[in-house]
This record gives sequence, structure tokens and C-alpha cells, in this order.
Amino acid sequence: MELETIEKEAIEKVEQEELQKLSFQEITTEELIKVLSLTIKEDNANKLSVFLTLLSAYSGENQMNIIFSAPSASGKSFVALETADLFPTENIIDLAYASPSAFFHRGIYDKETGKHIIDLREKILIFLDMPNAQLLQNLRPLFSHDKKEIKLEITDRSKKKQELRTKKIVIQGWPAVIFCSANNQLNEQEITRFLLLSPETSQSKIKQAIIEKLKKESDSDRYITEKNANPERQNLKQRIKAIRAQKIKKIILSKELEQKVLDFFLSKNKHLKPKHNRDIAHLLSMTKIFCLLNLWSREVDEQGRLLANQTDFENALMIWNEISEAQERSVSPYLLALYKEVVVACWKDEAELDPQNGMILKEGLTRSEIAKKHLEVYGTAITDLKLRREVIPMLEAGGLISLIENPDDKRKFLIKPNEL
Repeated sequence: MELETIEKEAIEKVEQEELQKLSFQEITTEELIKVLSLTIKEDNANKLSVFLTLLSAYSGENQMNIIFSAPSASGKSFVALETADLFPTENIIDLAYASPSAFFHRGIYDKETGKHIIDLREKILIFLDMPNAQLLQNLRPLFSHDKKEIKLEITDRSKKKQELRTKKIVIQGWPAVIFCSANNQLNEQEITRFLLLSPETSQSKIKQAIIEKLKKESDSDRYITEKNANPERQNLKQRIKAIRAQKIKKIILSKELEQKVLDFFLSKNKHLKPKHNRDIAHLLSMTKIFCLLNLWSREVDEQGRLLANQTDFENALMIWNEISEAQERSVSPYLLALYKEVVVACWKDEAELDPQNGMILKEGLTRSEIAKKHLEVYGTAITDLKLRREVIPMLEAGGLISLIENPDDKRKFLIKPNEL
């Protein structure tokens, strides 16, 4: 081992020992939001969810996954990258794109086993654009946390002989994962493994974002210096490093809190579905990561496991109540808002009532009517192709709309909202 490597490891060991000695007071969600709001305006549920997801990389076994789905320029990657700026750079892996096989070439070759090792322990994966669908399929066991060590084989072309050979890959650990995508056509298998989020696009948020962008672009050096000099931001960054240094292996719920979570979930979901297994896992993970955030003021059982408390659950519930409707429908918040603000609103505008019995006379909406309403509501056009391939299929799969035969043209369908 080179002298430089030995010295580097010795310094890192001392730093970790010093970090383990640190202790932090309890931080409230309001205080956390205040720090995150220095650069990310509004979007409170989103930025808290992203922060918890990134912090989950240090949770031992409660790593979370997020898909940010929304139109281009809505701030998907900004929220992810700006939050990631609080975390140690050595733990961040951000990729603009990765092919189904390129991702697996990241591994380090182990001569003893003849396998390529990809160590994702305590890592944060941020895909700035939705990767190839095949890559997502290949990584499903990783997102599901089926095993802490996943073995797979891919074909690789030999450089010398130009012939195909089998390459053995071992992925170690579970990373925290964020995908950012402008494509709304998501596979059900991925949907159940991820939290579905979309950045807010309110006029208030856009205005604040423009002001912040102006500050940054006017003098980027000054902007970065002032941002990094903020004492609360510095304290949070140090807190994150200290949490990582603790090497937490397990976070659990007491029997009493476990029952409270169950009672809440069953009362909220009268008709249970298989996907609710994933939903309650998301809620539990949030609860545990809030516990991790305040580990210095949490109890530890005789086995050295952190005990999440009622405050942690209430904090998680605050976020879950804002994002759960989209999770229940298996659509992104962006599509859910589009359904309510465009499809339902358009239906109410276009529908006619029979004066005798009050029954709605209109059969359904055409895509052109929806596109027109979209332009009216959002001030932007939506293509017929996007409606046909992404929006309508996802809304139908989520049970929000029904497609009925167009009596005027048998080759086309009309769109009818199911819930008003």
C-alpha cells in the first residue's frame, strides 16, 4: 500500500473518531425546512422527502427511493442536487444517463473471486434523467432490498479477442436512489418501489425561484460563499457527517408505536390492496429516518438498536398526508394535479345537464378539448402524442378516468373522469 494511501486512511480514521464524539440537539421539521429553504423555495413536502431519502443511505437497512416525475424545467434535478450538496461528496453518484450494461462496469475487479464488486453501501444514486428501462428492470432487486448482496451476470466483449464473455457482478449494499424524469409513462413494478413526487409549479414558487436564480447568476461566487457561510447550513452538514460516523445498523419501533402506525394505516385504507405493503414500508422508513436525524435524543435498546418515537411518526405523517394520494393512485403528483385542474375542470365546463332529470348528457371529452384546457390552465401546450402515450394511459391505470367509445368516430375514444 502506498504511503499516501496509508496517510489518507489514518486522517480519515481520526476524523471519524472525532465525529463520533459529537452530539447534536433535537432538530424540528420547521428548523430543517428553514435550512433547506435557503435555496429550495416552498416545496416543503418534496424537499423533506428528498432530504430523508438521501439521509437514509446511512440508516443500515431503511434506504428509500424516489422518482421525480414532471415536465422539463420544473425543478426535478434542482431539488435533488441542491439537497445532495449538503451531503459528503464521496457518497454522491450522479449520472446523466446509464445504459443497461454501462452501470455494471463501475465495479472493481476482485482477483480472488474473479468478480467485479460494486460497493453501494452508504451511497446516494441520483439519475438526472430516467435511465434505460432495461437498467431499471435489472436493478429491481436492488430497489426492493431483497438481498444486501446481489449477484448477476452480464455479457462483455473481450478487448483482445473481440468475443463475448460472461462477466460476474456483485452489488453490495443498498443505496438511496433518486430518478428524475420528464416521462410520465412509468412501469408498475417501479412505481411500487418508489415514492412518486413532482415539484410544485405554483406562481408563488416560480417567482421565488426566479429571484433566487437571479441572485445566483448575478454573482455565483458571492452566492456560493454566502450560502456556505450560513451557520445553520454548516451545522446541518456537520450533523449529517456525524450521523454517518455512528454507523447505525438498526432502527426499530416500540410495540406501542407499531400498533399506532397500524391503526392509522388501516383506518385510512378501508379497502386493502397488495401495493399497501409498499406504502406502509414507505411510511415506516420515513419514521425511522426522522429517528436517525435525531439519534442523540432517542432511546437505544439492550441490543443497541435505535427506538423511533411518537414525534418521529408524527413528522413522517405530516409528509405522508401530503403525498399519499398520488401514491395511492400510482400516479405522480403532477398527473394527479393535471387530472383535477384540467380533465375534471374541462368536464365541468363541457358537460351539459338534462333539465328534466339533471343527468349529464355529454359522453366524454376529446383529447383536443383536454389539450385546449391544458393551455388555458397552465399556459403551455401539451402534444396529442404526450396525451396518448403518457398522460391518458397513466390516468386510466390509476383508475381516475375511463375510456368510452366515441359515437361520432368508432376509431377514437372519449375520456370521462371517474371521480368528480
